[in-house]
Amino acid sequence: MAITRVHLTILFDESEVPTVASSRRRWDPAMAHVVPPHVTLVYPEEFDDERLLVQRATAAAATFGSFSLTTSELLIGDDRGAGGVFVSVLDPTGSWSALRRVLLQPPFRARDVAPHFTLVHPRTSRLGPEAATALLGTTFSGRAHVKEFCLTSTDATSMTIRHRFRLTGDLE
Repeated sequence: MAITRVHLTILFDESEVPTVASSRRRWDPAMAHVVPPHVTLVYPEEFDDERLLVQRATAAAATFGSFSLTTSELLIGDDRGAGGVFVSVLDPTGSWSALRRVLLQPPFRARDVAPHFTLVHPRTSRLGPEAATALLGTTFSGRAHVKEFCLTSTDATSMTIRHRFRLTGDLE
């Protein structure tokens, strides 16, 4: 039985984050095939009322305007990459963090997680240690513009965009 995970996700075209995209294809091809480069906004473990999440997301999208995120340094998970390999993302305007605060008010449970791109996820690739060694020193500097976020459902073989939330407000 396939496990489906529901997220609020900021999706990017590979051309916006080419170094991230090529690293994902090389080191975690299964997930790169299923899900485009993305930064998760809300994780499945953080909410249990999807209807309320969609209501909050709709209201937030009408309040927040577009913003940029900046790729930064390579982050290596525990056990020298066996726990995953990531690229940290800087939130220069604080919009990603502010959006999470609005979306994850009680009764939801915000986890302490910084924005990041996952290059190698331990659920989908065992190449984390090799990737960590090979990618050490790689430059991931770049800027990606966020104009929308999506409610997505993902399993091992597919991702479905269930709702798009276009950022139409003027709050950055």
